[in-house]
Amino acid sequence: MLLQRRETRELWPRIDWALLVFFSGLFVVVRGLTESGAPAAFFERFPLASGDGSPAGWLRLAAIFLVGSNVVSNVPFILVVRDQMATLADPTLGWEMLAMASTFAGNLTLLGSVANIIVAEAGHEVGGIGFWQYLRVGLPLALSTTLLGVAWMLFVAG
Repeated sequence: MLLQRRETRELWPRIDWALLVFFSGLFVVVRGLTESGAPAAFFERFPLASGDGSPAGWLRLAAIFLVGSNVVSNVPFILVVRDQMATLADPTLGWEMLAMASTFAGNLTLLGSVANIIVAEAGHEVGGIGFWQYLRVGLPLALSTTLLGVAWMLFVAG
């Protein structure tokens, strides 16, 4: 608007208000979840740092990130685990692993990324895609790319 000096009246009708409310609501719900203490109680029982720093431990952590990112969506999940990341033996590698796994988690299910929901909703007019149809392709894709990502980070980039 500022750079092109356009009237704001042209912009308002083009905003997808339902999507904006959905995305905002997602962060409100995640904030409520973290404020409730549920993640802290979960991580007290199942700490992220329980791995021994072995490849199997990092693979376990990546699996937690993959599943967790599909429970609350990949971007909000980072807010859920943020405080726990400091408990890892190598927090830097942990953050890198979280970035990789939560990104690939968007491929696992329609719920793994808000972008998936946006595209599925937009494609609804031309037939769309269902949860199980998406999962049939997303599951092997997310698992294989996450496995390769962990291997790459531990053995090639590390």
